[in-house]
Amino acid sequence: MSTVKITSVVEKDPKGDFLLKWEVSPDQEGDIDIYSSLSDSSLTSFTPVTTTKIANQVLTLNPTGSGLREYFILRTAGVQSGVVANRVIDMNNIKNFRDIGGYFTTDDRQIKWGQIYRSADLSSATLYDQEKIRRLNIKTIIDFRSEKTAGKYPILIHPSIRKISLPLLPMDAEKLDAQLLNDNFNRSDAIRYVQESYIDIVENHKEQFGEMFDILTNDANYPILLSGSLGKDGIGLASYFILYALGV
Repeated sequence: MSTVKITSVVEKDPKGDFLLKWEVSPDQEGDIDIYSSLSDSSLTSFTPVTTTKIANQVLTLNPTGSGLREYFILRTAGVQSGVVANRVIDMNNIKNFRDIGGYFTTDDRQIKWGQIYRSADLSSATLYDQEKIRRLNIKTIIDFRSEKTAGKYPILIHPSIRKISLPLLPMDAEKLDAQLLNDNFNRSDAIRYVQESYIDIVENHKEQFGEMFDILTNDANYPILLSGSLGKDGIGLASYFILYALGV
């Protein structure tokens, strides 16, 4: 069994090109082969792109397709990396839009890309953003915003995309504001407040998270987008539960 390991990531630069970065351990000289595909559904779909020196550790590549997503595999010394793709999806008005696929489990299996995404509020999505969501083939959006927020700021999405509301109560902003006005409120108090708030999210929304897993067990719902006001807190916990359940 080879002891060589390739780790790599892909980002999008401001020009829309892919920025591929890698490390090979242990350190060694030689060439590394790069393959790409517009889908990660089959390893046989990957075709050679170029060969470069391992020591370069970074390479800029022009998109070969639409530029939205592209998947890469790196090979050297008879071993290959996992499938890598850009995790962040650039949007005009939607913050924190990310793919939660691609991570490895404790038994060295890789979570598929392009199946579960997470994001902040979708209510201000431009037509450009809505078109990107459509091109990602998203079939289901789970909206974790509170009923009050969702009613005030409706989501505008393509009618073919199913929207499911699983409202999570937001953190108590008034309580936090009151503590911030207290001269004795320090960094430790702030950390403790956030920790307690996260516990409250879990303890008070077991039903919502349970329903989320019911949705996730239906193949017909994929790809799925988890969306909230800021794309963190409740969305972060939801993402954590999913990845933990999968063994990441």
